[in-house]
Amino acid sequence: MSLSDDEEAAANANSKQSKYVKLISSDGFEFTLEKEIACASGFINSLIHSASKWEETQQPLTTLHLKNIKSDILEIIVKYFYFKHKYDKSEQDPPDFGATHIPPSKVVQLLMAAHYLDC
Repeated sequence: MSLSDDEEAAANANSKQSKYVKLISSDGFEFTLEKEIACASGFINSLIHSASKWEETQQPLTTLHLKNIKSDILEIIVKYFYFKHKYDKSEQDPPDFGATHIPPSKVVQLLMAAHYLDC
């Protein structure tokens, strides 16, 4: 059984895609993480798995410029992605993420970024 030309082209395109995604903050800091982890964000998940051909997903390494999120906030969000991935399917109760990772002075900025990223 062989693949049609379209199926073969799609398979080749997917095999060239990295399993990582790069998030770039408004102040130029880069965070590279696994796509599976980044998909904790509804926005990123939709972008990566969309049938549409977004420019950001056409390169081997999906790169997202988050022009309205500073690096200190994006760092907390990336930590949350890993936290969520670790505890989503766990039987144990997760510890309080906010108490240990979110400084009170960053709460409003973090809420706005989380709303934007749908996470």
